[in-house]
Amino acid sequence: AACMKPTNNLYPMASSCPAYAACGAAFCSCVGASSGNTNASTCLGTASQATCTSVQACMATYQTCLAGLHTYSSNSSSPCFMLGSAISVANVAAGANGFANSTVQKSCQYRTCVIMNSSSLTCNFGTNDANVCMMPSLPPTPRPTAPTGTLPPNFEAAIVAQLRIEGSAFAELLSSNRAGLETAITADLGTLLQIAASFIRVTNMVVGSLVVTFAVSASAGVQPSTLNSRLAEATASTSWLSSTQSVYSTVSNETLRVTEAPNVLVTAAPGTVTTAAPTTTAAPGTSPSAAVVSAFATVLAVAAAVVAL
Repeated sequence: AACMKPTNNLYPMASSCPAYAACGAAFCSCVGASSGNTNASTCLGTASQATCTSVQACMATYQTCLAGLHTYSSNSSSPCFMLGSAISVANVAAGANGFANSTVQKSCQYRTCVIMNSSSLTCNFGTNDANVCMMPSLPPTPRPTAPTGTLPPNFEAAIVAQLRIEGSAFAELLSSNRAGLETAITADLGTLLQIAASFIRVTNMVVGSLVVTFAVSASAGVQPSTLNSRLAEATASTSWLSSTQSVYSTVSNETLRVTEAPNVLVTAAPGTVTTAAPTTTAAPGTSPSAAVVSAFATVLAVAAAVVAL
């Protein structure tokens, strides 16, 4: 069966998270996969004794395991931090706006579909896979914390995203020249995204190596899908990080790298962004829908809170 990958799939960089792989290995063991098969995406095909009843039970446990990775949002030095943060933010959004058609539900359905495609079994897990894809228990409400920067009231975001820049001296740089680092990162993101830096707002920076949360203004006139594609190029080279590298060189001679694909936390609703010709002028101060601004402000507050825990 064709699997519909959601725009904001929760697991785009899950291979960097050992706990994610452990959930998969446990699933493979549960279904009775042949020895040595620990990849959840393929191991079901080797489970000759598996039945739909046994697979459903194992799948539900597996999806619960993945949902539990939100706990890593409290450890910015963990390789599971960005995945945990994305899951935590998505869980809160599903709790506020409903589980149906949420990123949490769609990501679960997509993961289930990929796994089942490795097997000849044809199983019915209920409408919308409801027997294995259920609203997870929400994590405790995070402690309130102010983000490093806040979006102005007339800033309508096309996307809100996170990326991790690998480097061991960011704590020192944040202490000595936080403003310079933020300016450099904003300029480099403009280069990567092919838009003026004035359309970008860095809302949080936290050590581990350095996790940056940022928003891109809808006023840039670039569709979220295009921004997502350009963000995906972040790992292809380090040339776009030239300004950040220059500032970083004041505290270390390390070469900065981005080894994980950036994680898009929120995407604007269809029709929110009007495609425009490229511009180098400052983002105009048009007044967006108050509801849209409020929604993005809520997500940014949650994202800032979970990385600060």
